[in-house]
Amino acid sequence: FSEVLGAPASKIENLTSIAEKFDLAHSEIIMVGDRLADLVGAQNFGCHFVGLIQSDSDFVEPLQFEISNMNQFMKVLEKIKN
Repeated sequence: FSEVLGAPASKIENLTSIAEKFDLAHSEIIMVGDRLADLVGAQNFGCHFVGLIQSDSDFVEPLQFEISNMNQFMKVLEKIKN
């Protein structure tokens, strides 16, 4: 991870800050989150999203990329890269 950000900035503000700081296209960023609001933020920004599924996650639909612990992240990263 290069940055781990949260409130008080909005998801769009945080993602924009990362894109500008590291000179990245939106499609080069992967956001990991455990809430529907995280997914919506990633969709509105236009970056990849990996859902971290926890007992209190509030996703309503199955996600394209999801993990239940960070040990699974590298496998998902390989799928996103391809």
